[in-house]
Amino acid sequence: LHAGKWSLRAGGDYSSVEQSAVRYVYRRDNGFLLFEDRVWPDAEIDALGIYLQATHPVARGLVSATVRLDANDATAKNATEFFLANTQGSLDQSDEDVSVAISGLWRLRDDLIVTAGAGRVVRYPTTLERYSDRFPSTRFQIAAEFMGDPSLAPETALQLDVGIARHGARSLFELDLYHRTIDDYITVRLDPSLPRRLPLSPTTVYRYTNGDGAEFIGAEVNWRISLTDTLQASLGASYLRGEDLTFDEPAFGVPPLQTTAGVRWAPLQPLFVEAVLTVTDSQDRVATSRNERATPGSEVVDLLAGWQFTHVELRGGIRNLFDEDYADHLNSLDPFGGQRLSEPGRSVFVGLEFSL
Repeated sequence: LHAGKWSLRAGGDYSSVEQSAVRYVYRRDNGFLLFEDRVWPDAEIDALGIYLQATHPVARGLVSATVRLDANDATAKNATEFFLANTQGSLDQSDEDVSVAISGLWRLRDDLIVTAGAGRVVRYPTTLERYSDRFPSTRFQIAAEFMGDPSLAPETALQLDVGIARHGARSLFELDLYHRTIDDYITVRLDPSLPRRLPLSPTTVYRYTNGDGAEFIGAEVNWRISLTDTLQASLGASYLRGEDLTFDEPAFGVPPLQTTAGVRWAPLQPLFVEAVLTVTDSQDRVATSRNERATPGSEVVDLLAGWQFTHVELRGGIRNLFDEDYADHLNSLDPFGGQRLSEPGRSVFVGLEFSL
């Protein structure tokens, strides 16, 4: 909708997710059923959201504001007696929340743009966070069992962003900084009172909980430049630092500083060859109270090439050219050795893409 200089946009979305799953554990030698687990105990989450966004031009820029209303209903119809005896709160949970955001873009010069924004957003607990009964987590990289909490409150995050971009005739530079605080941060804590479900699991079970909060600061920078008509270079870096205020230690599962450098050569217009070096710093800021392990750094080289026709693009390359043995800090731990699961070694790929 348009009203004078105002531009208005309204919309909404609705989703209904039904999750029902059972895990069966058998003896390997004779196939005898030892037990079964209700991983998703006939869980259902209904989510409804509506929003309104208004945009207004200002001198050499524009300002935009958005408000969003969300309603979330979660239920589980078939929880186990153990789960009911070791959790609090009703299996039926309903939450209604408001999210708001405001952002602006200003062109200081023809080649220089500044952006800024602030927003409050809500994240609702997942099915596993609410209803898992000593089941592995998909969010935390610990090789352990996790117990849900039906009464978890939604996370509420407040984030501030500032950015700058400079577009030159042969170059582009972008820098973005942000600061985020999260109330009712959904984290995990050890609960020695809970017995493990599987005999080979670690002895202590983790329980999902709303912590005192968390704080994050991050930065992203990218720079691209055309050295010649056929040769381009690029540099990039990303950094995130997180603190879990509940345990007064680093937040769990935060990736380390990562930088990339690339060179792209296009001797013929449809043909290009590109080499990319990715350098990942070691991650020593870990949640030691919850047995998170440090991860060493790595240097990985990818070699790519492509040929682009009008409606067809042929791509190929070699990932991890020098067969570096490395692991991403967000990878899970080997439950027996306790080490990070490694990324793939050297791999070759070829792809063909058609566009209509």
